[in-house]
Amino acid sequence: MASGLGGVTNYAQLLDIQRSLSNQNEELSGLQKELGGTRRDGFVGLARASLNGEGFGSDTVRIQQFRQTTAESTIYIRAIDSADYRTDLYSKSLDGLNSIAKDIKAEIIKTQSLGPAAYSAQLGIVTGALTRIQSILNQTDGQRYLFGGSSYNTPPVQALNSLDPSPPSAMPVYATYTGQPGEGPPRDVGQTYANAVQTSSTLPAAAIFRSDSATSQTTDVAPGYITPALRGQIINTSGESIANKPSVYIDDQLNMQYGITASEAGFQNLINGLRNYKIALGTAINANAAVVPPAQPQDIAAIPAAVPFLAQATVQVNRALLDISSLEGVNGGNQAQLKQIRAKHESLVDASKEGASAIEAVDTGDVSTRIKAIQTSLEASYVTTRQILDLSLVKFLR
Repeated sequence: MASGLGGVTNYAQLLDIQRSLSNQNEELSGLQKELGGTRRDGFVGLARASLNGEGFGSDTVRIQQFRQTTAESTIYIRAIDSADYRTDLYSKSLDGLNSIAKDIKAEIIKTQSLGPAAYSAQLGIVTGALTRIQSILNQTDGQRYLFGGSSYNTPPVQALNSLDPSPPSAMPVYATYTGQPGEGPPRDVGQTYANAVQTSSTLPAAAIFRSDSATSQTTDVAPGYITPALRGQIINTSGESIANKPSVYIDDQLNMQYGITASEAGFQNLINGLRNYKIALGTAINANAAVVPPAQPQDIAAIPAAVPFLAQATVQVNRALLDISSLEGVNGGNQAQLKQIRAKHESLVDASKEGASAIEAVDTGDVSTRIKAIQTSLEASYVTTRQILDLSLVKFLR
């Protein structure tokens, strides 16, 4: 009977030691994870330490706050990166459009000093410039048209060289006028060529301003070169609108509108200036083709129907240079703001990571000491286990 009781006692001791060995091995594994300098199991480890009296309960709240700040700032940084990429595309595009405007200004100046033999070559330059402008304004960033507002499926600008008649012999048919006399198109916000109405009865017979509207418009609509499906303030059936400039939240309560659309006044002036120049050249080519030899070919200044077009083209291209430079300034300001806010968020992320690391950090020296103590305890437990097993075997053999 005594031998049976002793066996039960030894078996109970063995089970107790085995439970202790399991717990110590688990603790040893956890401590070995902390040799890297951070608390085991992250947030769970913090909560466990708090329950064990090894840390503060507020640590878990603070680590949540740090992680939330890091997550929010990371989201803002991604949005800023996307907007920054687009503002860089805008910058390159505006630079290209500015170069086109400068080149055309030089061609207009030359037109007034060159003879009729050069007009066909200059007409080719203008049509090429319009094609380049169309390509720039219809470029995409992913699925979105860069200058299309909220347009995903519809290019913002229609074929610019198809808006006016060709060949040049058809040019003189223009005698309608939509617009206001003076320096250039309406400068009020929201107004475009298409919605300006005639305000003077002393206008030249030739059309100084070009408009694709069949009648004078009094509603707020986009200029005639905009693809019809995107004209106006109303969003079309595809959810697109030329009026919706892209914007992005770059900080709490800070939504920055950074988009540029194809209906900007600078682009209106440039495109319609080129179209007026094109009409002036076509009118001059047609007028000179009608000259019966041996009559002297007419210089463009001697062709009344061409002069108003050329004069207005000069005004519009000069104004386009100013408008595009203004857009470049606004875009540059947006880029500077994006850079500044990005630096702020990067600092917040760094500070949050440092704060979280300070909370999660452990004393590696203390961890090493505890590991050594557990290893010593494990060795003793293994020895005890062996002795119990040996003793049980001896009693069993008796």
